[in-house]
Amino acid sequence: MSPELILPLTLVFAALLIIGLLTPRVLKDTSQRVKKGKSFEKSCPTCQKIMTVPRNKIRPLRNVETALVVQIEPNLEQRLMGEFRCPHCESAHIFLLDTTPPHLVISDPGEPQTNTNQCTNCHKPLLKATWPRNEYEGRVLEAPDLQPKHGLICARCDAVCCVECVKDATRNRTKDGSLLCPRCHRAPVDKIYTF
Repeated sequence: MSPELILPLTLVFAALLIIGLLTPRVLKDTSQRVKKGKSFEKSCPTCQKIMTVPRNKIRPLRNVETALVVQIEPNLEQRLMGEFRCPHCESAHIFLLDTTPPHLVISDPGEPQTNTNQCTNCHKPLLKATWPRNEYEGRVLEAPDLQPKHGLICARCDAVCCVECVKDATRNRTKDGSLLCPRCHRAPVDKIYTF
């Protein structure tokens, strides 16, 4: 073989070797991206119906929501998590997002509370409501002189949270004006807590 051909042939061989080594990696990355975008099916632990869960519809948890889940399941600390609501019963399901497909770890992390005179969410003391029980049911924001530390009751999980925490959880998240529970993130929060 002539010396003039050795260098070009070596370069061609090196290029083919590099292409051969990188092609499986590129194909694997593309395959994973496609998998992450797909939906998967999961049986809802609450209503037992099959949910079709599109990966892009799982909402990543905010810091406060992550802390709530980690309080219940400490081994989930430092994990990337997201929430998906069952389209049949609206129960909240928390998935690990750092697995493929996402892995269901907990359902309905908002725990019902025993009735105390503290907000379930921020644990600050609640103000005593002066209205008769159920007088403003379904229209709590119409109550006269409603204070940030009055308690409101979630119709879904029975948590009692202060008006301030409920308004913070609801901010710009509902189109119909209904209030969301800061514990289970469902509506309605429609009763004033009296004690």
